[in-house]
Amino acid sequence: MTVDPKLKDLDMLDTISERHGELRNIIETKANDINGIHNSSSEWYIMAKLYESTLTFVEVTQAVNLTRQAIHKSIKQLEEKELVKVKNMTHNKKEKCVSLTYQGIKCIEHYMTYKQSIETHIEAMIGPEQFQTFKMILQQDWQLKDLKENDPK
Repeated sequence: MTVDPKLKDLDMLDTISERHGELRNIIETKANDINGIHNSSSEWYIMAKLYESTLTFVEVTQAVNLTRQAIHKSIKQLEEKELVKVKNMTHNKKEKCVSLTYQGIKCIEHYMTYKQSIETHIEAMIGPEQFQTFKMILQQDWQLKDLKENDPK
């Protein structure tokens, strides 16, 4: 097993951050290229949350860790690219709901295919047992909420 020299001296959190950024860049670049569009990381994230769902702006805000202003801007840009549609709610004229268009569904499906191919590649690189262990460790409840509540001052 070889160690990536640029990650060798990083602590765990910085290593996770570097890997996350590298993986997002690969996926987003491939998806943007194949779809002939340019979506930001935020736009891809919102589209992933909308896949097979119609959400209100409030629900999108709760599901995505972005400011309301950033979410509104991203949704407006996605709407201009005809990847999402925004409609008024029938029972509440103030609230709007957002869903993917047919083109948006196709784009996010390409994106998800790339994500799966990267998982398959990583599994091949580190082995199936280590891959499953890695996923299990990442999915465990690390009780990070306790760190927030017991923040030393």
